[in-house]
Amino acid sequence: MPILTFQTFDDAWDELIQTGHFSLNNAALSLKELYQLYGYVKICSAPLSIYLCDIRLIPTHTIKSDMPSDVLTQAINTLEQTLLNLLNHDRWQLIQLNKIELIENLSLSDDFYYNFLSTSYHSNLKKLNLYLPKASLEPYFMQFLKNNPELETLALDLAYESNGFIEELASSITNSPIKKLDLGNTHLDSNAYNALDSLLDNNYYLQLSVPNADHENEELHDRYTQLAQRAAKKGHKRFREEQLTQHKLLIIAENVLRQKRGLTDFFKQCNNLPMTTDRMDFDGISEYVPQVYKKHPIYINRNHRAFRLDWLMPLDFDQQKTVAHHLIDVAIEMKDGQTIIAILEEVKAQDEEGFATLLRAGEENSALAIFTKFDNKHNRPPSWLKPVKRYIEQHVKCLIPRFEKLSSHQDLYRLLREFRDHLTNYLLTMDERSEWPAFLKFITGISAHLKERKDEWDHAFKTLVKAVDAGTNSEQPLVSERIRELRQYILPLAYQSNHVKKGWGNSSKLNDGNYRYVRNVDRVADDLRIQLTIQEDPEKAAMQAEINALKATLKEKDEIIKAKDAHIESLENGASSSYSNNLRHTKSPTFYGSDSDLAQRPLQKKPTPSYVGIFASVKPPFESSSESERGSPGTYSPTTSSWGGGSYGD
Repeated sequence: MPILTFQTFDDAWDELIQTGHFSLNNAALSLKELYQLYGYVKICSAPLSIYLCDIRLIPTHTIKSDMPSDVLTQAINTLEQTLLNLLNHDRWQLIQLNKIELIENLSLSDDFYYNFLSTSYHSNLKKLNLYLPKASLEPYFMQFLKNNPELETLALDLAYESNGFIEELASSITNSPIKKLDLGNTHLDSNAYNALDSLLDNNYYLQLSVPNADHENEELHDRYTQLAQRAAKKGHKRFREEQLTQHKLLIIAENVLRQKRGLTDFFKQCNNLPMTTDRMDFDGISEYVPQVYKKHPIYINRNHRAFRLDWLMPLDFDQQKTVAHHLIDVAIEMKDGQTIIAILEEVKAQDEEGFATLLRAGEENSALAIFTKFDNKHNRPPSWLKPVKRYIEQHVKCLIPRFEKLSSHQDLYRLLREFRDHLTNYLLTMDERSEWPAFLKFITGISAHLKERKDEWDHAFKTLVKAVDAGTNSEQPLVSERIRELRQYILPLAYQSNHVKKGWGNSSKLNDGNYRYVRNVDRVADDLRIQLTIQEDPEKAAMQAEINALKATLKEKDEIIKAKDAHIESLENGASSSYSNNLRHTKSPTFYGSDSDLAQRPLQKKPTPSYVGIFASVKPPFESSSESERGSPGTYSPTTSSWGGGSYGD
């Protein structure tokens, strides 16, 4: 709130009595009035403010040109000492001295400024506005800042071109409680701009007013413009834009991780925001956190949403990788499985689709190719990775985040869900077999095809993911086209599942199940596609409505005919028994001829319906036409594994 200024002592005095602010501008102030002010300040217990600008101090007697020099000096000393006594009182919260004259063209002496700056101790002084006339006073001003540690606002106007003073001043107030610095019309050079820029880097609570300047030097003008634009922003906004960047947060997280400290404490600190207190201890990671963070807990709390890693943001130095990819790679390098799990939990909480993208096994640039990248020659992951593998298996359903969007198509959704559960269960089977001792793997034949089954599972799961993505693709407006694309993705899996090497008895729990579920999904999806195509075409929809109406009419007529037949039958049941007996002994004709004729006809094999589409050339393993086609134990065929002789069926 701006302070009212007055041009007469009486008006300023009334304001002082009422509000505690004495403000006089472009006026004269006599020695008698100074004594009056000093007397009031001594008895006042409330905080006070004094504002003196363009003031001429007047002694008791009129100064004449022929007055002896010692008398003139005495008059000047009396004015300065009285003003000094007034300003040195502890009641002042605000002091502003700007352009004070004793007589015409005679400013306050250097001794006055020296005494004021070196002897003033104000326990309550919050604001100082001072006009500094000479460079020789700079050391005393720095001493004044040390003597008045509660100062929060400093307005300083230098009447000269400083040489290094602004740099010293900026350094001294970096960690001070000063929240506002106004340099008035002070002339600044390139070094001063650099010092003030560094000051803003380390003190975001500070509000800086940069003096207006019109530098002829283009480089110097650019430095002024950049600093002025930066200083014009609020501190909390500057802090968010400059300090809470993803790059800086990533550096902190990586440093913590490389020191084998894990990221649990870092995530805990991020997730506990906002806090009810302004204090932040950064437990466990304090030594890795920049000092500027520790100095500005209020701004971290205020910008708590920005104090989180954007896990799916591409890296500045590698656009093909995200923040999550990078930190997971570092965790792998450090062999820190628990941190990988912590990162995955954070990603899942932030974006389930991003979690799926990050973990889809086998996809290009996936964070964890869990079935190939980490398996050693014994097909077992290292001990530090086992918890990660177990975690992924427990959350494998999350890798298809848009699965539930198909729930409106109940039959298709049910079959796809069964297919997904089939793959999920087989994943646990593979995990269990991977832990078998090497001898047991050899005896059962598992070791010969475990790697192939992992690759086949990976391919089947990727196929399901792509099919669901196609079936829920919002960029395709026609739902029938989405279902058609879903079929296109999933159909080839039927052929592939039926032409892989299998285990004993030409069977494979994984691939036989894949084949069966794909057949069912294809059949239901094709029926659904036809229905949706009709619904989406107005003419076909109208034609289908007519067909449905005709079917309803025919059904109604059929019900009427059945009712009439039932009535006639009830009437016939009441006929005479003699008629029934005669009818019983009468040989009834038959369309098929006599029993002897039937006996003489050759038996006809009942035709087996063929499969539709891709399934015309694909038969399930249990429908081979002969034993020789199936293959027998110990023999090789394209549909029988080379380990068929006595190996363990999978």
